[in-house]
Amino acid sequence: MRPSVLRLYPADYRCTHGDEIAEVYGETVRDAPASVRYRETLDIAGHALRLRLGLGSAGRPAELVATAAPFALAASAAWSAAYITGWYVGARAGAQQPVFHLHPQLTALMACHLVVLVGAVTALASRWLPGVLLTAAGLTLLTGTSLAVGPVHADPVGLTAVMAALTAVIVLGCPPDLRPAPSTRALAGAAAAVAWLPLAALYAHLLPITTDYGAWPFLVLAATGAGTALAARSSGLLHLAAMALAAAPFVALSASVWGSALPVLAGWALIPLAAVPTYALHLLRGGRTPAL
Repeated sequence: MRPSVLRLYPADYRCTHGDEIAEVYGETVRDAPASVRYRETLDIAGHALRLRLGLGSAGRPAELVATAAPFALAASAAWSAAYITGWYVGARAGAQQPVFHLHPQLTALMACHLVVLVGAVTALASRWLPGVLLTAAGLTLLTGTSLAVGPVHADPVGLTAVMAALTAVIVLGCPPDLRPAPSTRALAGAAAAVAWLPLAALYAHLLPITTDYGAWPFLVLAATGAGTALAARSSGLLHLAAMALAAAPFVALSASVWGSALPVLAGWALIPLAAVPTYALHLLRGGRTPAL
């Protein structure tokens, strides 16, 4: 059995390994239920796309994406939770804030964010692959829906679509043999909660400030990346680069607060800037080379 999905592989790889993959696929799905065939087909498609993007299991790009993936899921969960919380708090405010009334465009966006949230929580809490697929589906729907319905509230349509699409690529690009350990997923889930809870309190007017200017989620990822690097006794370059990549959903969230690019980029820059003190501490602890 030679599945048509093999056409997704680069031609030279398909010529070299196509028969072997087809043989393994045939043995795996023989007399298997449809769910198994579907899962194996998705695994092959994902592997093929990672090879086309240069994200095989070996090399720094694969390691970077694998490090970023669980925190991209965490950022997606916090972004979607913040979006849903903002709507809910506004809806409870009643007629004084009619902008929050549920209309078709907002309904579509809310549905996309709900899919993203459920998928990200599933991936981080229990089942990685189904959760990742559901998250990527939600992000893909969010990309298309944002472009289709136009701006709702202060959402930057183009940026929201780009960041959602980028995040979908990151979470799908994690190689199967580099999937995060349960402890890493737990850390990512905790980071999502820490990023979201103060925003929820802010929206509910439980804090003495009126806005965080979009900076808090970036600070959470910067601190998480620096702490992870120090615990691993690494320079922090890989960890904080991964966190900067994972912060794509927070870029869209921050842009909805600011409405302009420069402050958003300044907030995003907090993550790579955290590499400076992290690397300095690495050297003070006896690090001799910029070990990633």
